[in-house]
Amino acid sequence: PINYAKKIKCPTLLLYGRQDRKVSLDEIKDIFNNLGGQKKLIIYDEAGHENIYLSKYSALWRADVQQFLETVGVNL
Repeated sequence: PINYAKKIKCPTLLLYGRQDRKVSLDEIKDIFNNLGGQKKLIIYDEAGHENIYLSKYSALWRADVQQFLETVGVNL
């Protein structure tokens, strides 16, 4: 994923659960740093790798996604 991220040039919202046991925060930071174009990393403290962000962070997740979309020029 770190090398693949170098090929991505479109706006990217990267979501990460701090409790992830499969992907470390350092790996996520490396992926994020290799992304091209507009990008934003959001870390949810109590979420893990397979947790559904909506189950713990419904309102925050929706606000984060909407804000990112507005930032990159997508109006819903």
